[in-house]
Amino acid sequence: MEKRERMAFSFFAPTRKITAMVLLVIALVLSLLADGGFIYWIYVAGPTPWLCFLGVVLWFPVFVLLFGVWVIILIVWGPFLSKKKETTKPSKFYYGVIRQTLQWFFKLTRIHVHLRGEPLPNVPYLMIMNHRSNFDQMAIIAKLKTMLICITKPENFDFPIAGPFIHHAGFIPINRENMAEGIEAIHKGSSYLEKGYCNMGVAPEGTRNKTEELLLPYKPGSFHIATDIGAPIAVVCIKNADKVHKQAIIKRTDIFIDVLLVADREKYESMGLNEFVTYAESITRRDLEEGDMFLDLKYDN
Repeated sequence: MEKRERMAFSFFAPTRKITAMVLLVIALVLSLLADGGFIYWIYVAGPTPWLCFLGVVLWFPVFVLLFGVWVIILIVWGPFLSKKKETTKPSKFYYGVIRQTLQWFFKLTRIHVHLRGEPLPNVPYLMIMNHRSNFDQMAIIAKLKTMLICITKPENFDFPIAGPFIHHAGFIPINRENMAEGIEAIHKGSSYLEKGYCNMGVAPEGTRNKTEELLLPYKPGSFHIATDIGAPIAVVCIKNADKVHKQAIIKRTDIFIDVLLVADREKYESMGLNEFVTYAESITRRDLEEGDMFLDLKYDN
């Protein structure tokens, strides 16, 4: 009896996954048809004032409705994605789903993300970032055009909606209490960089900063993701993300991603790892204390 149940499950599992994909395609097609039909209607009927007013009034409720449909699709889709099999290569498809969902969510909640400072490398790099808010990595993923796979705590993979998708996208869990697992996660991140799959992101504070301090001490272990293979390191400071939960929707929130330093292999090897870690921490702390007066802005997009 147990064998029959396993056979039935294995037979229907692909079917249920295909069903979720079909629902996704249907929702996207209906959304495109609705948008196209409304635009065509405007052109046929002519630019009458009442019609233009109707378009302005309805766009936000329609956007909220479509986003709600999208979230329902993710809820239905998620349970069909197994988290038992280890991900050996980041998935551009699942990463795209995450990025698109975050972009829509940020538009809905009036969150604007600004990327400023040094230009990021054109080759795979490690991004070192401070971590004070749950929205830190979300803001970076929504803003960057390239893949940034993050090393994150195992608990994030248990989130009902996001968990299955970040697993299949290739995000790497790290157990801070198990040194062997931590080293394994760092080696996996290094292999992603070395093979050119993506960029990597990590918070060297080791945990989300819930204290009154601006910044927790940086731990050097995570820097080995780049230093072991000679990849560039981008030191980034994230500001204002901790205000999202207090004023989202009600008030516009601006999140600033300040690229303070981009260091190649020659730069951090000449300084020595420990000195470079201290320097990265100090310029991040200084940016948090002094703000834009410290940062020489080169671009903001």
